[in-house]
Order: sequence, then structure tokens, then C-alpha cells
Amino acid sequence: TGPTGSGKTTTLYGALSELNQPQRKIITVEDPVEYRLPRINQVQVNSRIG
Repeated sequence: TGPTGSGKTTTLYGALSELNQPQRKIITVEDPVEYRLPRINQVQVNSRIG
């Protein structure tokens, strides 16, 4: 947690980029997906469809 602009998203995506290896399967559930990352299955939460 932290205030807007404190680097939470940057830190998270940086960590995902470091973990992102061809032999790994990574899935994220986000609201919203802010940046698309190659080889990572990113799913956006949509409360309207469940």
C-alpha cells in the first residue's frame, strides 16, 4: 500500500519482469491491466460479467 505515485505499480511490474522466464507460467488478475507484458497471461477483473 501507499499513496498514488509512490511506485507500487512500477515495483510490481519490475518484479514480474524479473520472474518472467520462458519455463515459467505467470497469470495475473488485475483491475485494470496497466501494462501488457510478453509471455504473461494478464486477466482484467470485470465485475459486470462475474
